[in-house]
Amino acid sequence: MITCRPQGFLASGFFLEGDGWRAALNIRWLTEQGSIQLGDQDFETRKHGPMSGHWSLKLGGKEYASGKKPSPFTRTVVISSPMGELRLVAETIFTRGFQLEASGKVIARMQPNHVFTRHAKIKLESADMDLPTLCFAFWLVLISWRRSHGA
Repeated sequence: MITCRPQGFLASGFFLEGDGWRAALNIRWLTEQGSIQLGDQDFETRKHGPMSGHWSLKLGGKEYASGKKPSPFTRTVVISSPMGELRLVAETIFTRGFQLEASGKVIARMQPNHVFTRHAKIKLESADMDLPTLCFAFWLVLISWRRSHGA
């Protein structure tokens, strides 16, 4: 299991900690862009236009992964990554939980610890997980949570 905790009380960034690794996810205050630091790698997250539902994860100026919302009316993002095509899907319309799917199979679940907290956890259902892709998927979940709170 991976623990996800806010960087501070009012901070929009999160720390992710797993078995021997740690990542820092940062979202810029007024945008849906930011960065992910994973070990000695610094990734940039970019949004392609203010009304766009398209984000990129870049490493050294080159696209590592991308995420696109097929519709502005759903909480689903299709992610293209080194793992192939993945789908990040809200578990239900009533909860904040998301699941990451590959070929229709759930490979990770991302959920808040309970309804009154920002702390969260990621449960991996598959051992074959690309960490930058997982961090990017959780970064997209954070964008969704931020939108739902109107911040």
